[in-house]
Amino acid sequence: MSVVRVGAHSATRSSCSAHSRHRSGTEAEVSGLVRGSRGRRGATKVIAEVALASLASLASAGTASAAFPGQNGNIAFASIRDGNVEIYVMNADGSNPTNLTNNAAFDGMPAWSPDGKHIAFTSDRDGNLEVYVIDADGSNPTNLTNNAADDAEPAWSPDGTQIAFRSERDAGDTEVYVMDADGSNPTNLTNNPAFDGEPAWSPDGTQIAFTSARDSGNTEVYVMDADGSNPTRLTNTNSAAGDGQPAWSPDGNQIAFTSARDGGAFEVFVMDADGSNPTNLTNNAAFDSMPAWSPDGNQIAFTTFRDGNLEVYLMDADGSNPTNLTNDAASDLLPDWRSEGDLPPELSLRADPLHLWPPNRKLVPVSIQVVVVDDADPAPRVRLESITCTGRCDPASDVSDAEFGEDDRSFTLRAHLGRPPNDLRVYTATYSATDATGKVTTASVEIPVSRLAPAR
Repeated sequence: MSVVRVGAHSATRSSCSAHSRHRSGTEAEVSGLVRGSRGRRGATKVIAEVALASLASLASAGTASAAFPGQNGNIAFASIRDGNVEIYVMNADGSNPTNLTNNAAFDGMPAWSPDGKHIAFTSDRDGNLEVYVIDADGSNPTNLTNNAADDAEPAWSPDGTQIAFRSERDAGDTEVYVMDADGSNPTNLTNNPAFDGEPAWSPDGTQIAFTSARDSGNTEVYVMDADGSNPTRLTNTNSAAGDGQPAWSPDGNQIAFTSARDGGAFEVFVMDADGSNPTNLTNNAAFDSMPAWSPDGNQIAFTTFRDGNLEVYLMDADGSNPTNLTNDAASDLLPDWRSEGDLPPELSLRADPLHLWPPNRKLVPVSIQVVVVDDADPAPRVRLESITCTGRCDPASDVSDAEFGEDDRSFTLRAHLGRPPNDLRVYTATYSATDATGKVTTASVEIPVSRLAPAR
């Protein structure tokens, strides 16, 4: 896939002729051109190439990653509101859109990491399309693929250790690859001469849904094991309409996808994970595509042309209550939802004093400074679980005023040194933090009895 400059923007070279036309006819033109396309192109690639090139704007689109179960966080998306394609992030209600990439090159196809700390994306800032990763605030951009061929459409594995992506490094043949999260060990999973792309991991990490034209010439949604084995076709439109852009629901029971099988514009559909019960969710005359589930599974963000330009919309998982989130004159598309609360709280401890001195066998007051951070819960429950000690120690007499099972951060410990070399006493206080979702973290802090006076 080659990239052609259109003014200050990028557009993907397409076999379809795409020119700017009057806005009122653009959407119908997009639908007709996409339905008539065939060959080694995924539905997403064709949709984006025609829709965005006809708007004289963006490069080819990708597909949303699997939604990682958890609390609903903010939404990453691509936008040209600053004059070229950039990665933005906004709150789940559409407020506070913020440009993360701020680069003159094309930056698109965002995919949140499972822990919400990074965003993988596609950029041509090094001269061709590559998969990059940035921190959640847009800092530390890193090229992961570093290959002369085009690499795009990143999708994180649920455990965050791997990234699937589309690559043309095999003599221009478009395949689904997987690499470690640091870019090492790229491996071809599909190994098929037909178009394969738009990977999306299942939430349990055992399968990858993808788009392929291997059986009928038009694109369909397939699923394979995470090692590339057992590819299975899920959709069977057997028409030029094509199906693509698979996105797993957080519970793994359904897959949202894009299709024009109803004879009109592209629509967002959902089906069971085995391909059964396909249902049209959008039912709108305008172009609808690029679905992305909310982490709690109750909503789906998607891209639509129903307001006369590409916008990111939100609807309930049954297709009801469509709402425009972006409301901007520029094109906004390709949403991907951050999951919060899928990791346990972060818990750190510090004792004051750091050690007990002098070793006079007296009970010494000790306080524990507790810092707990959790994205899903502003106030996780903290509990003192235990206090143990080494050497000749009797917790019944050497530990006092401790309320176990409670948020007790102060108690007294006996400053008894013991007999060296094997009876040096060290107390260990262990705490737990439990968030509103039931995830638990434990941490411990050591408080030794010291022979030496603390430094001044």
